[in-house]
Amino acid sequence: GMDVHEQRKAERALKSSEAGFRELFHDAPVAYHELDTSGRIVRVNKTELALLGYTAEEMVGRPIWEFCVENTSKEAVAAKLRGGGNFEEAFQRNFLRKDGSKIPVLIRDRLIHDASGVICGIRTTMQDISELKRTEMSLRAAEENYRKIFEDAIEGIFQIGPDGHFINANPALATVLGYASSSQLLEEVSDIAQQIYVRRESWEEFREAMARGESVKGFECEMRRRDGSLIVVAQ
Repeated sequence: GMDVHEQRKAERALKSSEAGFRELFHDAPVAYHELDTSGRIVRVNKTELALLGYTAEEMVGRPIWEFCVENTSKEAVAAKLRGGGNFEEAFQRNFLRKDGSKIPVLIRDRLIHDASGVICGIRTTMQDISELKRTEMSLRAAEENYRKIFEDAIEGIFQIGPDGHFINANPALATVLGYASSSQLLEEVSDIAQQIYVRRESWEEFREAMARGESVKGFECEMRRRDGSLIVVAQ
C-alpha cells in the first residue's frame, strides 16, 4: 500500500488543487452557480453574490427560480435536468437583486454528470447585460425621436434608393405632391426621375451633386404632383 509519506503528499496535492479550484471559482469575472437535481443552489461564486447583493447563506439551498423574475424558470430547469432543452444557445433572464431591483443577465447552462454518467445537476454562468440593455433602450428612444421628427416635420423629407425609387417619405412630402398618405406615394411612385421630376436633367444634376458627397441646398426644380399639376420646390 501507499506509505504515510506518499499519502500526506497526495493529501497536500489534493488540498492545493481544491484551493486552486475555489480561488478560480470565486474570483472568476463571470457569475457562476451550480444546482442539484431539485433545482436548488449548491454553490455560488463571489462574483454572482456581488452582482445580486446576497450572501452565500441567503442563496445556497434555495431553488434558483426564487431569484428569477420569469415564472417559466421552474419548468425550464426541470426540463433541463431531464436532459431536455437547448444547451447550445445562451438565453436572457431577469434576476432579482436583494434590494428588489431587477438585473438582465445572459445565461449559459451545462449539465453536470456523475462518474457513471447520470445527470446530477446544472452549472450556470451568468453575464450582466444591463449596460447592453440601456444602450438598446437609448437607441430605441433615439429612433422613436427621429421617427417623430420625420412624421411631424412640415418640410417634405424622403430617402431615395440608387435605382430611383422612394425608400421612405414623410406625410409632408406626400401632401406637397398631392398624395393622400406616405404609403400611397411609396406605392404609386416606382421611378422618381420619370414620375416626379419634370425635367430628367434636374434629377441627374441632383443625383450627381449627392454622389459628390455635397449637402445639396437651395436646389430648385419642378416636380409633378399626383394630379399632373406642376410645383416648384427647393431641395
